[in-house]
Amino acid sequence: MLQDKPLHMSEEETAAPAAPAPAGPVSAPVQRFVLMLLPGHSLLSVSGLLDTLALANRLCRAQPLSSLCITLDGAPVTSSSGLALPVAGSLRDLRRGDLLLLCGTPDIPRATLDAVTRGLRSAMRHGVRCGGLDRGAEVLAMAGLLNGKTATTHWRHQSSFAERYPQVVLARSAFVYEHDSFSCAAGTAAIDLALCFIRSLLGSELADQVADELSYTQQHRLQALTSDISPHFAHVTHPRLRRIIRAMDDNVEYPLPMQSFSELVGISQRQVERLFLRYVGLPPKRFYDELRLDRARNLLLQSEMPITEVAMATGFSSPSHFSKKFRLRFGQSPFEIRSGRIG
Repeated sequence: MLQDKPLHMSEEETAAPAAPAPAGPVSAPVQRFVLMLLPGHSLLSVSGLLDTLALANRLCRAQPLSSLCITLDGAPVTSSSGLALPVAGSLRDLRRGDLLLLCGTPDIPRATLDAVTRGLRSAMRHGVRCGGLDRGAEVLAMAGLLNGKTATTHWRHQSSFAERYPQVVLARSAFVYEHDSFSCAAGTAAIDLALCFIRSLLGSELADQVADELSYTQQHRLQALTSDISPHFAHVTHPRLRRIIRAMDDNVEYPLPMQSFSELVGISQRQVERLFLRYVGLPPKRFYDELRLDRARNLLLQSEMPITEVAMATGFSSPSHFSKKFRLRFGQSPFEIRSGRIG
């Protein structure tokens, strides 16, 4: 299963870039990043991580970060955009100490999931660490490989992820970087995850240089500070307001009274009202209701939970009250949303 010798690669693939770089050479053991591609993977996530790692190698004038793409059986697979990247091996070609990132969606046949699960369980027993890009964490959760760990996924799928995998600690953030768990939500969050790897392996100075070269310094800081509750509210930077929104997002099934939010941040309810109207454009009660209804809509579209259970999971004790609020918010009933009817 796990090999001691490297995969065969062409001279062009292994040659170090000759261009000069601002940082001096570094002395560090080579860390091999293996991206396992599943059908429907995101090229943006894959290229974001690979390009960031390659830039770190160029800037430090060394090759401490090695990367390659593999698939389950070594044959290329098609991405979400219809393109297929060249691959350098299969799941059998992993080595002890590799850092594997699963790239793809959970929309795979059961036989494929079973094969991936068997292969990754064996790899992890032999010293391979596993994480996910984009929705790759959902595949790992399906395989039972994230139990007791922290992970994230695309914000649109976080509600169903939390319901389906309660044994996984869901981080509503763009990326997660911990010793035994790493994942990113989607798109440019793969760059953030790569910068975390660079900072850990090669130092903060090089990671900052890479972010500067990518013109990504400010975005990385924002990604690290902000949650992934919804991109509609990513512009909210007021610290007290962000704490309140986070508390609302964490208390959807059992909604908190409005007074608790003013107590949380140490200001009056009237001041909380002013903050919401100024920065969000909605009263706090309406914002909270819409946040819960948005969560309900995601569950209806992404899971097979009965409508009554969706209502309870989003804090509505009465199905009729839930349906009324839902129709006012979306112009359709929960049943119509789930069945795909156009209102």
